[in-house]
Amino acid sequence: MWTIVLIAVVLLMAGSLVYIGSRMRGFPLFAKFSEKNAFAKWAVRLLPTAVFAVFAVFDFVNSVIILIHLAVFWAVADFAVRLFRGKKDGKANGYPAAWIAIVACILYFVAGWFCAHHVSRKDYTLETEKSLGQDTFRVAMIADSHIGSTFDGEGFAEYLKEIEEAKPDVLVVVGDFVDDSTTREDMLRAAKAFSEFRAPYGVYYVYGNHDKGYYNSRGFTAEELARALTDNSVTILEDESVMLGSICLIGRKDRSDRGRADIAKLLAGIDPEVYTIVLDHQPNDYEAEAEAGPDLVLSGHTHGGQMIPIGLIGRLSGADDRSYGTERRKNTTFLVTSGISCWALDFKTGTKSEYVIIDLKSR
Repeated sequence: MWTIVLIAVVLLMAGSLVYIGSRMRGFPLFAKFSEKNAFAKWAVRLLPTAVFAVFAVFDFVNSVIILIHLAVFWAVADFAVRLFRGKKDGKANGYPAAWIAIVACILYFVAGWFCAHHVSRKDYTLETEKSLGQDTFRVAMIADSHIGSTFDGEGFAEYLKEIEEAKPDVLVVVGDFVDDSTTREDMLRAAKAFSEFRAPYGVYYVYGNHDKGYYNSRGFTAEELARALTDNSVTILEDESVMLGSICLIGRKDRSDRGRADIAKLLAGIDPEVYTIVLDHQPNDYEAEAEAGPDLVLSGHTHGGQMIPIGLIGRLSGADDRSYGTERRKNTTFLVTSGISCWALDFKTGTKSEYVIIDLKSR
């Protein structure tokens, strides 16, 4: 699947450069310059490629995303201008369309940057017939912090202070705490923040697909990450369960871990009258989990779809069962958060960064 995605992105990137290059003559200055000779004409057409190459050296992924969006905005603006003004001369049409596209693209990405870098609180209330041992049990949930992406270790510590003010009974960290680009210093500071967090039942964590590292290029190993977490009062669950008073919490290994157990095996032997929460980083095993019958499954990974239309593509391709929010299957409620940060992309559109507060209530 990833090969197909990569090929599609390369084709879109190439097509965007060709399209934008062909529309550069819509600017009077470039149109006048390119009329002189064939070399000048090609120089104008290749100008977008040169500008893209410069930005791509510093941030290739986000440069590609902005390029493709600019081409799409420009094509839509071209169509709209021609529709309302008639085809006429290409220069006359291209000039206003270009500025419409540029302004729209700037506004779009400014909003996307804001949604990615400003974290909000998302509240859910779920009711159950089962005993929770107390009237309300409050779960604080974070996922996909990818430390170093939109905030460093100190920034993460500040968000934990804000979450602590909600007075949760437990904090669950549902994967992708760090990334391949996370520095050792930021990892250690963020891990230390957990020791400063106060909740009656503490902090529980499951691995995401990025936590153990892909390229062995960062300044700490997976073992050092695990030690930093456990040294700072974090309980790591790898296909393990623990009782939080009257509630059973089960943490699954990530889907990328070939050795992870089936969900049915993890729930075997657990009293069906006990309220059960499953932490599973990737929302991709809904059918089996609904059949096994936990009460609540918490996931991240998708970043809420990150950018339009990535979430739709994820669902249609089968990569994810859900991109964001809640749904009910049989007796199980599934909840996916958009995450508290980002990965390689610096923008979120159609979603925003968040931490989650879940109030479980006995009827």
